[in-house]
Amino acid sequence: MAECPIDDHARQWLEENLERLRSVLGPGILQNRPIVLPTDAFFPFAYDGSDGAVARVFRTVCRLMDVNPDRLKVFINDDKQEFWPVDEDGNPIPLEPGGEFEIGPDGPSVSIARSELHDAALVVATFAHEIAHYRLFEAKADKGDAVDRELFTDLAAVHLGFGVFIANDPRVWLAHADVWPGTDVLMPRYLSAEMTTYALAMTARLQNDPRLPWLRYLDQDAVANAKANLRYLSLGP
Repeated sequence: MAECPIDDHARQWLEENLERLRSVLGPGILQNRPIVLPTDAFFPFAYDGSDGAVARVFRTVCRLMDVNPDRLKVFINDDKQEFWPVDEDGNPIPLEPGGEFEIGPDGPSVSIARSELHDAALVVATFAHEIAHYRLFEAKADKGDAVDRELFTDLAAVHLGFGVFIANDPRVWLAHADVWPGTDVLMPRYLSAEMTTYALAMTARLQNDPRLPWLRYLDQDAVANAKANLRYLSLGP
């Protein structure tokens, strides 16, 4: 049998939390929800990086995630750096957040950094993650300060169909304090491509669908990870 590309802690976490997401957000990709692809069928418009195009992507992602886009305000932010968390030597790691979800005095909002706007797929991935925060907030399932909060939010975006975009844009970095609870095994703060494609491979196994229509839309590294996961689940190729 092929070796599992992800460690046992990651595999168990994925399987348990995909089931939890089904209970809090309703049917997902493991229950025949379509996997969103970067095609005209899902995004039937041109993208030129303009504010209008960004707004159209936002509204489309909202609808695909079962969110009324009028319930959320959306902003484009000038790029900024935050210093959080720290590396192994205790030094701050400079981060440039791609997006943010906030609950302000005027209600919930989503923002995206201007540096993201050059790439339509990156815009989709960022909005999918931030809108997943909103879905979890609405469902009273947000993990608050839990160490796996961002990981769980990424998985919610995958559960709701955006695994291809998350796999192609893995925002993975390891902080000194991030380990799987009760272990000394490092835990990514966001889903790695290996973890995301494991979830996608699980859909192929459960749906018994040998066509794998999503596979051709993965980037080169994500394709390699997906094929390794498919081999582990005895699905090839």
